[in-house]
Amino acid sequence: MDRQREGGGASSRSPWYHRAGHSLNYVAVPREEDGAIHPYLITFGGTGVPIEAQLGVFDVLAGRWLALDLTNPVATRPKESRPSPRAFHSASLLMRRYLVVFGGAWEDSFRKDTLWVLDTYTADWSWDFKRVEGPEPSPRFGHSACVINESQVVIFGGILADDTYSNELWSLREVGGKLVWESYKCE
Repeated sequence: MDRQREGGGASSRSPWYHRAGHSLNYVAVPREEDGAIHPYLITFGGTGVPIEAQLGVFDVLAGRWLALDLTNPVATRPKESRPSPRAFHSASLLMRRYLVVFGGAWEDSFRKDTLWVLDTYTADWSWDFKRVEGPEPSPRFGHSACVINESQVVIFGGILADDTYSNELWSLREVGGKLVWESYKCE
């Protein structure tokens, strides 16, 4: 694995950066030609990272970072074709395939409440902005998340827009082809 220089930034051999407040997930992608599993590490966000380097993919077998072009020209998408920069968000792998990114904050301390999904099985690593019908968690950062049975993301806590700590517990799952948040009372 290429190492970065001490003190920050990427070496001339590595496209990656020192960071904090990022997420890291392991994904095993089946190859189309033979179905063999190809392992990757996917990191997203974090402080100290330029906008063009928010998503990093490390090829475990090759032992190197991949250079990605993550622009997505689909006209029906919102202004951004990928999530805005953020740190202290959650990123959870659903169905062993979909990286679900929620919440986070950026330099202006603006909390995020958007939900983005990255399909790791597609060749273009394109992002989808997901709208969720019904109630949803308020913007937050610093929350925790886990996946249950590969099909449900559960988030807990975090710091809300008024700088209060949350004890909210929310679950995100697919119902009838749509993503739905459900809240639980924590007393």
